[in-house]
Parts: sequence; C-alpha cells; structure tokens
Amino acid sequence: MTKIINSVEKVIPSFVWIAIAASLGLAAIGGASALRSSRRARMQAGAFAAVTAAALTDPLTGVLNRRGFTDAAERELARSRRYGHPFVLAYVDVRGLKRVNDTEGHLAGDKLLKEVAQILTNSARAADVVGRIGGDELGLLLAEQSPEGAAAVTERIRTQVPASREGMNLTAPWDLTIGIAAFPEDGDSFDDLLHVADRRLYEQRGIALPGQEPQPPASAPLS
Repeated sequence: MTKIINSVEKVIPSFVWIAIAASLGLAAIGGASALRSSRRARMQAGAFAAVTAAALTDPLTGVLNRRGFTDAAERELARSRRYGHPFVLAYVDVRGLKRVNDTEGHLAGDKLLKEVAQILTNSARAADVVGRIGGDELGLLLAEQSPEGAAAVTERIRTQVPASREGMNLTAPWDLTIGIAAFPEDGDSFDDLLHVADRRLYEQRGIALPGQEPQPPASAPLS
C-alpha cells in the first residue's frame, strides 16, 4: 500500500506540498493568528491533495488511472531527458480476463485485476510507478532502469503468477503478457514508448494460456 500511495504523491502538483510546508513555517514563527491561518492553509491544501489523488487513482485497483499514469510518465520522461537517465515502460496485458468475466462473473474479474495490480506493486521499487491504462491493461514505469534491468523485473512479475493462479483458484485460465519499451532507444515520448511496448506485447499474444493450444493474435497491432 505504501508504494501505491507514493505513486499517487508523485503526480500531485508540487505547489500543494509547497503550500503545506509554507503553512508549517508560518506557524513556527508567528503567534496564535498565524497558527490559525496555517491550519486553514494546511486543511485547504490537504483537501486539494485528496481530491487530486482521487482524480488520478483507479478506484478498483488503487493504482494510478490512465491520466495519473500518463502524467507520471511525462514527468519521468522530462527528468530522464534532463539528466540523461534511462527509463523503461512495461505494458502488461491480463490475458484471459474476458473469459474470467464471462464464466465466473465480473466480481472474479475485478479480483483478478486487483491481484495483478498487487503483483506489479510487489515487483516495483519505491521509485517505480504502477497504473491501470485500460480495462485489462496495466503499466509499470521503471525509473533509471535499463532494458536488461527491466527484463529482470518482468521475470520477477512472471514468477509470481503461478502462485497467484493457485491462490485465486479460478477455473478460467489467465496469464500476463508484457511488452517493454526503453527511453531513448525506442522513442522520446510517452506515446512512442506505448506504441512500441504495445507492438511487442502483441507479438506474444499468440502464446497459449495454461491448458490451451496456441492461438493467433485476435487483432492487428497499432499501426
């Protein structure tokens, strides 16, 4: 849960935290009137931060929603450009989610999405960001990470899946497919990186789910 809270904090505007810090400083040097003013300022800034966090959070999984994830990616890209740091986007598809919804109900599908969000959060470092990009798609922003380091993270994610399958005891098969894209090798913008990661994810969609025969991808990749 701490990692999820940290992800939300990364996309709350910095002026909110500045306002809170300023109010604390005002209270330290002022009298009772300053204390009351600083208390009001903290309450207002805290309320704004709470509203902002809610607007950027996926209510089902508790990770960032697409807007929050995109904002976090843009900030990390700006930082990577400025300091010359590597950066990797991992795009995760929950394969089999539709079948889980169809055969076991949407509550089971929701539970699966929460489980996957937790797997990603457990695999992330404090500096990384997890988000839900779409219905069955999540993302992981790997700050200051090389493609080789990202491969180790994705392997860590995959090794958690069998235990999750066993623990959830769903009858419908499911798995995670992951495509990664690295800055600056694969693109200079979030859209470029997402496009490359989606294409690499698509290339794996023909891999069979547990207990099934391999199937061709259902649709063409983004052009």
